[in-house]
Amino acid sequence: MADVHEPAHEERVVGMASRTAAVALMLVRVVVVAVLIWRADAVVDEGLLRYDRVAASPVTPYRYFAVEWMPAQTGVVHVIGGGGGAATTARVALLSLVADAAAAAALAWGWGRRVAAMYLLLGLPLLAVAYTRLDLLAVTLAAWAFALSRRGRDGPSGAALALAALSGLWAAFLLPWAALRRRRPTLVGAAAVLTAGGAAWYLVGGPKAPIQVLSYRGATGWDVQSTVGGILDALTGGATFLEGGILRIGFAPAWARAVLLLAVVAVAAAAWRRWQRDGGNPAGRTALAVSASILALAPTYPAAWTSILVPWTALIWEEDRTLATGAVVAIALTGVLAAASPADESTVLTSTIVVARQLVLVGVATRALISRRTIRAA
Repeated sequence: MADVHEPAHEERVVGMASRTAAVALMLVRVVVVAVLIWRADAVVDEGLLRYDRVAASPVTPYRYFAVEWMPAQTGVVHVIGGGGGAATTARVALLSLVADAAAAAALAWGWGRRVAAMYLLLGLPLLAVAYTRLDLLAVTLAAWAFALSRRGRDGPSGAALALAALSGLWAAFLLPWAALRRRRPTLVGAAAVLTAGGAAWYLVGGPKAPIQVLSYRGATGWDVQSTVGGILDALTGGATFLEGGILRIGFAPAWARAVLLLAVVAVAAAAWRRWQRDGGNPAGRTALAVSASILALAPTYPAAWTSILVPWTALIWEEDRTLATGAVVAIALTGVLAAASPADESTVLTSTIVVARQLVLVGVATRALISRRTIRAA
């Protein structure tokens, strides 16, 4: 009988046993959260303050004021926000820590401790931004969806993926997997949660709610950290302005946004079609292709969104080191950008970093879409 255990060197991360590395990397996160809580009284982050304002508002979100988050995330905001900027900052940081640990647990349960430790390692450059936003919730739910499927829990898997889509719009582009894998419990679980969640969203927020999310609260300019915005900023040096708490440039017409959305849909369709043909681990190359294309083409790109690359990069690390390295570069550049760029300022250095990162993301999406698997499917 063949030895099913991985070689000893594969159980080590940064020179340590996977379990030891994971514990050390979680301790780093605990320190980051402690610092965020310690400095919470001085919070000036517009995103955190917006969480608090939305939660404290006496009127219904979506229906009476625009909201850029998916409904499940908005529900979480109402649970943890509203107690003032410091309290909201502390709660967001603590919830992000729990979500990050849960994502690592999903990867450990589905693919082993080394993948979980790699996830924790690759996410280090993003801690300062990821722990001040709620984007890790959707990442965690998506990771659990694929892990549950790998363990044969088809119904809960579909439900978790639907919850991920209701928490983060990007995860909606992972939903085709629920239909293409041809497991009825997965499809039923996803459909039930989407139907219930979608109906509740419509009853609370009204028909305009999805448009508010798609348009990022009706934003009219290009985010200077998006591909188009970064290129405009680098080439023209045009006037920038704050809109919805994000530094923007120029005007993003509806037709241009529609073209970019269709491009993401086309890439996602091609990625899932290839997975249907070739098989393999959907949470590796396919999810990475979809996630990288969203980041490369979205007209708005908050830094915390980069978290959607991390679990799939950890899963693809042994299969395609070149592809994974490209994603790691994009993750690292986002960390550098967050440290070097105030939210209300763009410089030659930051616009150069943005363009470089976006080109890397285009390369990652392209390679993930067209390259062949080189090692066994997970």
